[in-house]
Amino acid sequence: MPKKLLRPIIRFLGTDIGLRFEDLFSGHGDIMEIEEDRPIMLNGMYRKIIISKRL
Repeated sequence: MPKKLLRPIIRFLGTDIGLRFEDLFSGHGDIMEIEEDRPIMLNGMYRKIIISKRL
């Protein structure tokens, strides 16, 4: 089933699978850094991402 069809259902459950982390993070790379970014489910559709604030 295409992601486009699942998106409204998943959004209702509390998340939005249509958002891209890179788009959200791009404006904050100067104050934050990615410590870990790895796929955890569904061929990378879900990822574990750990970020921290730069000191």
